[in-house]
Amino acid sequence: MSSVFDDLPAVTYVAGAAWLEAYRTALESCSGDDLVALFTDDAELRLQPFEAPLVGHNAIRAYCLRLAEQHAGLEITIERHWTSGPTVLAAWHGAADLQTGGRQRLAGFLTAELKGGRCRRFRRWALADHGSPT
Repeated sequence: MSSVFDDLPAVTYVAGAAWLEAYRTALESCSGDDLVALFTDDAELRLQPFEAPLVGHNAIRAYCLRLAEQHAGLEITIERHWTSGPTVLAAWHGAADLQTGGRQRLAGFLTAELKGGRCRRFRRWALADHGSPT
């Protein structure tokens, strides 16, 4: 029985860590160029389980711009990561200063299916508080 993942090589633990570090750095700096460089041209980025995915570089870049408009001082910590076949899985937490005031804390889990060092399917599950006064 063949799988959709049969054509994708396994990601090593070290390669998974490197991709996650590049992702974290791109998000924290709100660099659209650095962020889209981590994804294939037709990548799917799903920010919440029941929302439609963002598809392609233009949608991913627009997400990065929205993030920059809403947050400042974004800090993300990858708590732990695993690899399974072509997929990197990671538990993470973070915090950001809201442009409207206060600080928002975040926590979640993500999966990134990599091919040739770039992500073609990204899934993120996140919980956020409503922001506390600074």
